[in-house]
Amino acid sequence: LGEWDELNNVAQEIWPNARESIRSAIAPIAAASAWGLQDWPHLEQYVQALKENSADSMFFKTILSINSGAMEQSRVLIDKTRDTIDTELTALLSESYSRAYK
Repeated sequence: LGEWDELNNVAQEIWPNARESIRSAIAPIAAASAWGLQDWPHLEQYVQALKENSADSMFFKTILSINSGAMEQSRVLIDKTRDTIDTELTALLSESYSRAYK
């Protein structure tokens, strides 16, 4: 809960020797900590381990794009992020609705 320094330090210790499966598991929270600290190089590193075209991946790619000043690319990524989140939320809501009425 906001202890980005500690989380970022732990992620940086674990990251170099971690297997790909471990990196995939910690990448979303490690990316959030790097973003919270404006640690752009580590954020880029963590984003590469995120599941391609996931909401997390698209969101953090958008943040990196905005930070680098690539506004046209940022607009495209914002649209992709919205579409991805819409798809994921729709699936979650549909699943929850189905379970609630079974």
